[in-house]
Amino acid sequence: MSRFKSRVFSAGSIAVLALAAAGAMPVQAGSSGSTLMVDDDGQAKVGNCAASGPASNAAYSTIQSAVVASHHDDTILVCPGDYTEALVIRNPKDNLSLRSVKPFQAHIWRPISLDGDIPLVHIKPGADGVSFVHFSLIFPTTDDCDVATAGAILIEGTNASIRGNRIRSDGPDQFYTCGYRDGIVVTANHNNQFSTAGARPADSSAPASALIGWNIVRDFQEIGILASVDTQARVTRNSVHFGHQNSTCNTTAATAATGPAGIYCFGFGIEFDNDARGTIDGNVVVSDPDFNFTATQSAGAAPSGFANFLLSGIDVGPGDQHIEILGNRVAMAIYGISLFARDGALVNDNYVSLNAFGGIDLQSTIGTQVRRNQVYNTFDGAGLFASNSSSGNLFKNNRSLDNSTDCEDQTSGSAATVANDWVNNVGNTSVPSGLCTPEL
Repeated sequence: MSRFKSRVFSAGSIAVLALAAAGAMPVQAGSSGSTLMVDDDGQAKVGNCAASGPASNAAYSTIQSAVVASHHDDTILVCPGDYTEALVIRNPKDNLSLRSVKPFQAHIWRPISLDGDIPLVHIKPGADGVSFVHFSLIFPTTDDCDVATAGAILIEGTNASIRGNRIRSDGPDQFYTCGYRDGIVVTANHNNQFSTAGARPADSSAPASALIGWNIVRDFQEIGILASVDTQARVTRNSVHFGHQNSTCNTTAATAATGPAGIYCFGFGIEFDNDARGTIDGNVVVSDPDFNFTATQSAGAAPSGFANFLLSGIDVGPGDQHIEILGNRVAMAIYGISLFARDGALVNDNYVSLNAFGGIDLQSTIGTQVRRNQVYNTFDGAGLFASNSSSGNLFKNNRSLDNSTDCEDQTSGSAATVANDWVNNVGNTSVPSGLCTPEL
């Protein structure tokens, strides 16, 4: 029996278990579906992960075997333990629920032999309403590891719910052949997303969609949470932490972006691109604060201390779909919140601090509202910024202080003729002069 075992259910919490002599069987949980138990030693029974003995042989020993045996509306409860396997959830597993009995104590380890193009957890097109809750996903960084280019969790079904999980590597060497590239990805087109030819899968009847909330995502190589290719997502209350202890990223400007041999030196905390839409709210996105962030740059060299950091804490790329960025805390990135060619967005009530070249940055953006944000301590750039190709945006009731420049609008040399509206913002330095009101 696993050393992780403990009693976690009350006796009346789930219906009485029916056993078959042939092995594990689902427990009828009522009209909504059955309950399947998973235990790494196969000994658990409903209501007791610590059960042992032949009479207790009611559990599946792997999570994937329970997934294969399940039907729509079933619940899979996973006991504490270690599970070295990849999970694939296919149609027709609608409304399948997978939950760790104790938060973070069901450890899913990426197999060393798993191909890098295969995600650790894959919710396939047509598997809709799947929930995946309270697991710990771990990626090896020792031995002969192969980097997980497809990431940790890939969602191609609709209405997925990914809540309260921890995703991490098991050591400091998160580069090159080890660790994982992206954390949680929702996309309508896995093949195109990962640079392989192909169209949207034929069995995908609707764009992918997901609630991604209360997860901890760290140690990734490129993107913590990604919504892409005409998908919809709410990304809420996640902790996204990026930081790599690798000196090779601080070598020359030519390798600063990707590093030698494909090593990722810059990452993105949360990214929406290719017409992805939805809400990004209440998240904490930060680079590792232990790195030196103020080192100087010599001729021909990358700025030491800027590599290994998030290029953008929250990054929104081109598209005409609506997006809201609300109440997030973003720190220690190159750019805190960055929008490029995304029109009509809402960027409200965020706290953005200690970033390198930009706090809230609008590039080629039209009709976006930036309200009630607090932006502080941008080292070498503007706290609030509109590029010369951005117009019709509203900056209102923001506080932008102690930045290299607090407020900047490149559309005109005069505050009276800029192409964006600046209303009741507080900032001590403005380009052009008069965009923001100095703090009293």
